[in-house]
Amino acid sequence: MKSDLKEKMGTPTGLTLRSDHQQVPKNLRFLVAYENPEVSRTIASTLKEMGFSYIEERGESGNLYKIVKTGGISCLICGAKALERNRQELLRTIRSDEDLKQLVLVVVDGGLKKGKDLEPLPEGVDESISVPFSLRDFEGRIRKILLEKFSRSRAA
Repeated sequence: MKSDLKEKMGTPTGLTLRSDHQQVPKNLRFLVAYENPEVSRTIASTLKEMGFSYIEERGESGNLYKIVKTGGISCLICGAKALERNRQELLRTIRSDEDLKQLVLVVVDGGLKKGKDLEPLPEGVDESISVPFSLRDFEGRIRKILLEKFSRSRAA
């Protein structure tokens, strides 16, 4: 009956129904380390609406590597400021750690300032999302990177 309803209602413009939609594991553990509490809460609530239950929120402070390593975190969503301190060292440490090879690293930045060109993603970062973002866009991009990352690990 649900499939009949989907056929009757049709697909909203710009939204593609995908059979792999359900393949995102719901037991993933997220760490949201963003300096703006309002944006952090928005990210966390969007992840909850996506069906994820383990979401830890922190400010940008603390040793992100230690938290990710000991907390069994699957996805780190952090602000660009959190990576500014020893960015290359943190990325190199995370990516060289065998236990963290599958960690999804998403950087949320404050958007482009006037006259500043879009910078390429630093090596080791899976996705970059600029504030402000639409919740639909955020959800789609997170789902896409999780599907890419975890379908590769299952295929290997």
